[in-house]
Amino acid sequence: MLVKILVVDDSAADRLIIREMLSDYDVLTACNGSEAMSILEEHTGIDLILLNLKMPDMDGFRILEALKDDKRFDRLRTIILTDCNEPENEIKGLELGAVDYIRKPINMYSLRARIDVHVELLRVEHELKQRLDESERSKSVLLSHLPGLAYRCSFDRDWTMQFVSKGCLDLTGYPPESLLYNRDLSFNDIIAPEYRESLWNEWVRVLEERKTFNYEYEIVTADGERKWVIEIGQGIFNDDGAVEALEGIVLDISDRKAIEKALIYNNEHDRLTGLYNRDYLMSVLEKDAVLKRDSMKALVCVNLSMIQLLAANYGFRYARDLIKTTAEILGKLCTEDRLLFKILENTFVSICETTKIKASLLILAVS
Repeated sequence: MLVKILVVDDSAADRLIIREMLSDYDVLTACNGSEAMSILEEHTGIDLILLNLKMPDMDGFRILEALKDDKRFDRLRTIILTDCNEPENEIKGLELGAVDYIRKPINMYSLRARIDVHVELLRVEHELKQRLDESERSKSVLLSHLPGLAYRCSFDRDWTMQFVSKGCLDLTGYPPESLLYNRDLSFNDIIAPEYRESLWNEWVRVLEERKTFNYEYEIVTADGERKWVIEIGQGIFNDDGAVEALEGIVLDISDRKAIEKALIYNNEHDRLTGLYNRDYLMSVLEKDAVLKRDSMKALVCVNLSMIQLLAANYGFRYARDLIKTTAEILGKLCTEDRLLFKILENTFVSICETTKIKASLLILAVS
């Protein structure tokens, strides 16, 4: 880091001595306040000013006031040069924004030590700013590639958003500013109604146990589309242990849910007919056995083995289409109390409540 210092003093001798003492820095000089302000306008990157308070034309106090009122010089550090018998000027200078003072007559070794300290502080500030800028850039890049949104919100029923990342638009169809402090709608309005209460209860449980929140639910976008999302977050607590805010991310997992749904369907259904398969029949029977339900059920078997003869005479495709047509007809008769399964190539099974078995048999027979 190249440190640039401006020395403002009406004494040519003092300017020369200070410049020689600080020869390893980039030093500019001004003989009065007006020249100092011109140099500040013309030269960018001045880090430190050594400013004599007593000068003709425009004294150091007026320069301090001008610097204080101009945001361009917020990071500029000013060290004032004062007389040893005027402590009130030191106080006034510090109140106007000076960071330190050096009394005249100047001890050059003391001056050098003071300057080195402030230069080191400038270097530390510069390094911290670089790290912060790098962190902000990294965070910005991360959020821009996030398949969802990052947020900070209040712990209330509306999930009042204090911060929402730009990914909100792609995920919900609403721009981030629409959700900030519930300007146009709240995040709760976007959550599918059937999940709102369970989502709230899960957050309450997680916050009580000081755990990480992890929950899957559906949202309704601006276009009315339903999307599956996973929310991962945590509570931010103040010194008293009260919830100050919630922070986290909401990610789109619709594609994953669609794959899961397809896998479940394929595992539970026969590919040709779309009816439940043998594996799903076994899971239903095992579930009933575990629950030990009082109601009795009967299995009705429909054997279509004679179709093999038709296959021999008319071909495999004809027999397959006949099985598919039969499954479509029988499938229309299914209800919550009467499920139909295809357990073998030519065999269907229906589960019926025993109190309704006669009606089920009659229906199947007529079909």
